[in-house]
Amino acid sequence: GDAIFVGTEKGTVQRIDADGTVGWRVDGTAGVSTGLAVGGPYVLAGYADGFVRAFDQKNGTLIWEYQTGDPIYSFLGIDEDRVYLGSDDRNIYVFGLE
Repeated sequence: GDAIFVGTEKGTVQRIDADGTVGWRVDGTAGVSTGLAVGGPYVLAGYADGFVRAFDQKNGTLIWEYQTGDPIYSFLGIDEDRVYLGSDDRNIYVFGLE
């Protein structure tokens, strides 16, 4: 692709373009506690405050968010139209991407 996406434990999610410039940056209120999942137009991140958030790959706009009962430390799986994750609340969640 033409960019990579990075999340930090300070809560930042950012797009770094192929030329090394930051395409966009979103600062969160809690640390990103998962690897990022990228698929279709989405970049997904799980947070230490229990939120999973979906951002637009092109501009970083928040598309949707959902709060689980506890922090999310698991892998975020993504397929054509769903995301899968586990939370420390001992539940597994499956969401439609839209």
